Amino acid sequence: MSFTPPPSYINGCPNYSGPTFNPDSTALEMIWIVCIETKCKWWDSTANTCSAEVIQSVRNTNNNIYNTNNNIYQLMDNMQQLMNNMHDLIDGMYKLDSHNHYSHSHEQPHVSADVNTINGAALTKAVASASSLITEKQGNEDIDGNGYVYGKDFYIDPDDPEIPEMVSKIPVENESVPLISWADYMDSTSPFSIG
Repeated sequence: MSFTPPPSYINGCPNYSGPTFNPDSTALEMIWIVCIETKCKWWDSTANTCSAEVIQSVRNTNNNIYNTNNNIYQLMDNMQQLMNNMHDLIDGMYKLDSHNHYSHSHEQPHVSADVNTINGAALTKAVASASSLITEKQGNEDIDGNGYVYGKDFYIDPDDPEIPEMVSKIPVENESVPLISWADYMDSTSPFSIG
């Protein structure tokens, strides 16, 4: 006798079906046999149910765990790709910022200045000339060590074609203050004099 079993038995019970020849034909097919219940070693007499259903539930749970793990691995791969993309983005931003800083913010190369440390050693630090003038104006103190404060003692002539763009943005607020050229300011061999 053959019949179609409930779905929970199809993959669960190893004794419930098997490939055999159908007596009604010569084809090899799965023939489902009638469950013998209490005579079967898979039968749980206490619960009056087939243990194969529990086995199938465990299999389903294992499949769910397997699928969940695969989803977690896929998520981890996606997160790794996201981290790589973020690294590339930050690297690109750094390169863009460095390009802007070194190619556009500095109209002139850095000049050197000696700085004495606490233990007496001398270090050389780079100071952007244009940036130091802006710092002098904002802080009202001599930063470049020439004895003058930009915006208080002198201005770079705004009509000078060599004036750095960042310095040209600072308006001349006091027209009685002397104007000097950028070349005179940058001439380190003979410091400019105001007078």
